[in-house]
Amino acid sequence: MIAVGKDPSREKQQARHQAKAAAANTFGEIAQEYIDKRRREGLATSTADKSEYYISRLGPAFARLPISSITAPEILAVLRRIEATGNYETARRVLQLSSRVFRYAMATARLTSDPSRDLRGALTAPTPKHYGAIVEPKKVGELLRAIHGYEGHLLTKLAMQLSAYVFVRPGELRKAEWAEVDRRLYLDHLRPKDENAQSSHPAPVPASGRCSAGRPRHHGSVRLCFPLHPHPVAADEREHGQRGPSPPRLHRG
Repeated sequence: MIAVGKDPSREKQQARHQAKAAAANTFGEIAQEYIDKRRREGLATSTADKSEYYISRLGPAFARLPISSITAPEILAVLRRIEATGNYETARRVLQLSSRVFRYAMATARLTSDPSRDLRGALTAPTPKHYGAIVEPKKVGELLRAIHGYEGHLLTKLAMQLSAYVFVRPGELRKAEWAEVDRRLYLDHLRPKDENAQSSHPAPVPASGRCSAGRPRHHGSVRLCFPLHPHPVAADEREHGQRGPSPPRLHRG
């Protein structure tokens, strides 16, 4: 080293610093940093939690690897284990999120290239799963008549009647609160919180649907419009209108 003009002690010191930096810049640490950044930017809590789940599927050993040392074969080996369980869609989403983490590391000067870019086309493409929905006017009428004749729980019936007007997911309607109802317009708008969105969105309620929207107040809790079991609306819609795989999309197809 001395012969080529390098200071041995300085080289050792730099090597120690580089090793320390590499240990701190693990994939797991940077992935969490990236997700925390997205949370501060307004990413929905459910989406951030799901991102953390996808990162966890890579395993703790992978998370401890210095991000600069990770290679495409190492990433592929982990993804193949996920695919081996039949979770092709999960493997695809894990790869997509990993690539975003690598690009974030590049943007913050801790990585020079994205090793996952070489894995395009390497994973098994998941088979699309089409969700059923009623789209024929005649069958829609049959569904509305079935809901009208429903003799089960009153709140469930009212929720199903209202869902045909506001086109929100059953989970959104079940969690709707009276504070989200615009009383100035006499229930003209319902603002259920969409767990997958960054903000609430107005759902117009036509005059013919206001009766269904207003009656639960006399039967429900002070806070919730429809204090129901987690999945009653979807279950009853499936029973009375559709036996397909996705009743939550019943009125949204």
